[in-house]
Amino acid sequence: MSHRHFCPYSKHFFECDGTAIRLFDREPTTCLCPDHGTPIEEGNHSDCSIDHVTCPEHRRAHLIALGHNPDDPPDPVSLLSVLPLFSDADLYPLAGWCHWCLAEFRCRDRFESHKGDLWNNCLAFEALRNNKFVVEFLDAMDEFDFPDEESAE
Repeated sequence: MSHRHFCPYSKHFFECDGTAIRLFDREPTTCLCPDHGTPIEEGNHSDCSIDHVTCPEHRRAHLIALGHNPDDPPDPVSLLSVLPLFSDADLYPLAGWCHWCLAEFRCRDRFESHKGDLWNNCLAFEALRNNKFVVEFLDAMDEFDFPDEESAE
């Protein structure tokens, strides 16, 4: 069973058989659903987000356009300039993170599950919600009259 990716370099869709070589990788890796974090070939992901992966035909040109020699091994320091803004320690793009406990999530489903209804599944938030100082601080912030952008100039 195949699935589609979107090539961000040439702005087209292409078919994939379950593994793809990511832009700065040398070997193909299993394609994961951006929404669920599971292999795309397992289950029905027809309503899920489409992963952006440079297609094999345009991978070399994309690397050159980013200032990298496709024949050289990737330099980890220079990769930081082209990686997604939010990524984990393995440089994998993040779908979200909890600003209360700093947990990182590679797929949206796990992030939404952690967040729950009003962050009630986050233990750090629960601890803070029951802290008298934090409650008083948040109440005071609600009453504070922040200047709007126009008057701040």
